[in-house]
Amino acid sequence: MSMNNLTTTVRQKVLNLNRKKLSLFCNLNCEKMLPCYRVFSETEQWGNFAFFNSLVQSQYPAIIGGNALDYNQLESELQENFPHLEEFSSEAASYGLDACVAFDEMISFLLSDDAEHVVNNSQACIDTVDMFVQLKENVEGKIEYSNIPALEAFIFEDEYMQREIKRQLDILTALENTTVIDEQSVEKLRVINESLGPLVDVNLID
Repeated sequence: MSMNNLTTTVRQKVLNLNRKKLSLFCNLNCEKMLPCYRVFSETEQWGNFAFFNSLVQSQYPAIIGGNALDYNQLESELQENFPHLEEFSSEAASYGLDACVAFDEMISFLLSDDAEHVVNNSQACIDTVDMFVQLKENVEGKIEYSNIPALEAFIFEDEYMQREIKRQLDILTALENTTVIDEQSVEKLRVINESLGPLVDVNLID
């Protein structure tokens, strides 16, 4: 499998899932991104991490109960916490931005039912791991950025990227095999979501 094949696979699986399951997939992805916003907020002393954490935690019972939160209001609050990279100097700002993108795509899906936003939500996690691998491995000193195939292959084979791919595909497969979205099935999926460890090592971000 390659990066392009992964996107195609995610898109195919997404098309077979209902709104509840897609909402859950997005929220699980957002939950994995929470440490990225936290490290940004703590590094730059900017942004309201509690907003993101609260949204994730309140979204689970909303999904189970089939209830809608005020997504227009949440989108407005999200925009207030969206970092503009030119205003910050740390690497952490890019991770904060990607986290916001994941949340933005989730809310956009919930407002529109356009499944392409779910694919974009998934991609925000992949982009974060991609960025982290390049930082962790000092890719710039090893591979010419003009050599795109070699760069993509290097990143794709990294343990963090392989772990993230497995996490997403495991969750999508579990969702396909889940009949009812209730407290038990959500907890089972959250266990899968956490079983492979953090998305990135935030201790390496500054």
